[in-house]
Formats: sequence, structure tokens, C-alpha cells
Amino acid sequence: MSDMAEAMRLEAIGVTLPESEEPHPNRVKFTGVLTRVDEPSDRPPNGARGHRVLLPAAVAERALATLIGMAVDVVPDFTDHEATTKVGMITEARLEGKDLCIAGHLFAKDFPQVVTGIQDRARRGTLGASFEITDVAVEDPAADIWTLRHV
Repeated sequence: MSDMAEAMRLEAIGVTLPESEEPHPNRVKFTGVLTRVDEPSDRPPNGARGHRVLLPAAVAERALATLIGMAVDVVPDFTDHEATTKVGMITEARLEGKDLCIAGHLFAKDFPQVVTGIQDRARRGTLGASFEITDVAVEDPAADIWTLRHV
């Protein structure tokens, strides 16, 4: 590794995109709560073998940076994810009390119907968010509620 590469180190939990005098036609801001920390999930997530899960705040905080740059994806009827339809990007992640909050932008010009649908459903409070995690470590795999040690 070069001396310059060693000297340059970036740690961030957000990406600031430049503002312009005119609104960017393909960028509509969004904010939301991705999940709650320090309390069990309402129901078992996919891959949890029927267990509800609890994400401790300290574990979530260590993983915040991994959310930056991740895609927002959805199927047109808003019932699931669609990994091949990236409709936006997460640019911020933070903990606010028990809320793991995210913010970013949606690609409004590329996906106008999806963005309108998200905005309409968000106003009615009918949208939720979910996320995929890998490299998970669970405190006690035999417990009814899995407490995550690492994500």
C-alpha cells in the first residue's frame, strides 16, 4: 500500500451530495425508520428459523456504516423487494432513541410511478422497511428470541 493510501482514511455514516440551485430531477429525498433496536421484532424475519430477533443498539451502531450506499428496491405493487430494481440509495444512517433511521434519495425521473406510490403510501403510513443481513452471530440459538451479537 502506498504512503498516500495509508494516510487517507475515511470513516463516515453519511454521504453529503452537493446541492444545486435547481432541484435535481432524479433525486427525491426520503427518510424513514429501518428498524427498532433494543426490542424484539414483531414477527420472525425471513432466515431466522421462526425466531423473533432483538438487535441491540451497540450492535446496530457498529453496523451503521454498512448501510451507506445500499440500494432501496421494491416491486411495483410494494409487496416485496426486487433486487434488480434499484429505485434509490441510502446516504445516511443513525440511531435516534430506539429508531434506526435512514435517509437518502429515490430516483424520481427513472421510476416516477414507484416514487409517487412510495410518497402516497408513506403519507398513509402503510409502508414498512426491511433489510438483509449476513454474517450474523446470535447469542443463544436455542433462545425463543435471538439476540444478535454481530451483523
